[in-house]
Amino acid sequence: MTARARGALAAAALAAAGLPGPAAAATEVVGARFGETGGATRLVLELTAPVRFTVFTLARPFRAVIDLPELVWKLSPSRLRPRGLVTGFRYGHFRDGVSRVVLDLAGPAAVRRSFLLPPATPGRHRLVIDLERISAAAFAAGQRRRRGAEPRTAAR
Repeated sequence: MTARARGALAAAALAAAGLPGPAAAATEVVGARFGETGGATRLVLELTAPVRFTVFTLARPFRAVIDLPELVWKLSPSRLRPRGLVTGFRYGHFRDGVSRVVLDLAGPAAVRRSFLLPPATPGRHRLVIDLERISAAAFAAGQRRRRGAEPRTAAR
């Protein structure tokens, strides 16, 4: 299958799912912030449209990874300060059609919740990722259970 045919097939699948495809205006990330509550750390990304996303954790070093459709990044990294469990934050183009956010973590953590909120302000959908510190043993057990399984994915 040619690259053009794969692109057409992907666009058709996105359209069938009701998600914007390549012909639609690119979704932008227009804001991001971190928060802490009761030992948990929250990342909120503000987007101009709803997106599908996948979130998973990795070890050596500990990280949380969020894969998204290709996005236009309109963030000022100097204004975004990691806090709580998050010690570093980077984002950008990962591969054709995919953007990636990587959160460097202070230690083992689990994604407790991940969801997309509808706009409170017009055109500002919010992708929310909640992380909680867990023991190294619980992290290792979760990684063993997940081997061979798909990362957690959420639709719009």
